[in-house]
Amino acid sequence: MAGASAVQQLLQASLSPDAATRDPAVARLESLASESFSGLISALAEVLGASSADASIRIAAAISAKNAIAPSARAQQDALAARWLGLDGSVRAGVQHSAIEALADSSRPVRNAAAQLVAAIASVELPHGGSADLIERLRAAASDSRPELRAAALVAIGYLLECVGTRLALLMTAGKSSRP
Repeated sequence: MAGASAVQQLLQASLSPDAATRDPAVARLESLASESFSGLISALAEVLGASSADASIRIAAAISAKNAIAPSARAQQDALAARWLGLDGSVRAGVQHSAIEALADSSRPVRNAAAQLVAAIASVELPHGGSADLIERLRAAASDSRPELRAAALVAIGYLLECVGTRLALLMTAGKSSRP
């Protein structure tokens, strides 16, 4: 499995406007997700937590992790949620920790991307009885004395409500369409 520095380089290349640079990087990231999801998601969390890395790379890491856990395409949600839930608890806890810590970052875009990741994790884990600690940490962050952390925690809670609301609406719609 590629380490955080290799994943960081792939993320940088994936942001390139040049398709000849971008496409192989995106393909390699997708390949890494298939080969070792645990390794990739851990590396993405490490890149997110690397305050010395460029903010655009950290944002790409958070959004890539979010999309790997809870994509917007309904067809993929169940499979990717199962893949996330199938990870070792220590890997999931490490990703959660990096995401929560990034809510306090000095860069607003990094905080926003971390908030999206926190919401994606919680939206997948809550229906399965998980994330009690994550929700408690979000609650504590929303009461923190640092205004940036408070705001980022509230944004994460808002994203979580959007995710849960969308899933609930989809479930309700699916239930109605299956009725005679």
